[in-house]
Amino acid sequence: MGYAVKIYQAFKEDEEKARILAEAFEELEKRYPQFFDLPTKEELSVVKLELQKEIEELRKEIKQLEGEWRKEIVKSKGELEIKIEQIRKEIEQLRGELSERIEQTRKEIEQVRGEFRKEIEQTRKEIEQIKGELQKEIEQVKGSLKKEIEQVKGELKKEIEDFRKEEARKWVSGIGSSFGEIPSVRERIKNLREEDFIRKPEYKERIKKQQEVLNLPLFPTTTIGSFPQTEEVRRVRLLYRKGRLSEEDDKTFIRGNIIST
Repeated sequence: MGYAVKIYQAFKEDEEKARILAEAFEELEKRYPQFFDLPTKEELSVVKLELQKEIEELRKEIKQLEGEWRKEIVKSKGELEIKIEQIRKEIEQLRGELSERIEQTRKEIEQVRGEFRKEIEQTRKEIEQIKGELQKEIEQVKGSLKKEIEQVKGELKKEIEDFRKEEARKWVSGIGSSFGEIPSVRERIKNLREEDFIRKPEYKERIKKQQEVLNLPLFPTTTIGSFPQTEEVRRVRLLYRKGRLSEEDDKTFIRGNIIST
């Protein structure tokens, strides 16, 4: 409804006045329409009431939604608690199963360890038994070898003794040597003992004495066999052995013959 109509109705008792005011406001509405588009107080009140109504309805809807959401939250919370409790029970069940499996595995490990220990102990006993058997066999072999060695030693000793007796008999009877014709030599050969064939003193003492006299190098060398000797050489050597010629004269004579040769 326009302002012109409202003014006309307000002053309709004075029709002329009402008509003039209505025309004036109508002309103003034509010229300045933007001023007349503003809401009136009544319209604002209506709009306010409508907005308050809508706000109230929105509040009710929000409250209703909030209640529904709370119900959903409580329901979801309950479902979650149930699921959490169920998961806890499943975890506890799994823990129990794992504990049983671990305990069973431990028992199996202990059983295997026990079996291994038994096998190891049995193997040790078998090794000790084999050691004992081998030791017995070794002792038997040692005994057999010792007997055989003693037997061989006895046989060799007998053969050596027989050989010595035979050689002594040959020397005494004068076979192959003119020394057997001498009664004193024959008697000495007859009375020879086993220790007479052992050279004395020991090598350590002999080499020490030899070194004091001969003063040989580390690896001494000499000729093998005998140098040919003239009648003169033999005569001089005989004089030296009889002590009728000094060692120095003998060496001088020998050196001269070596140089001349």
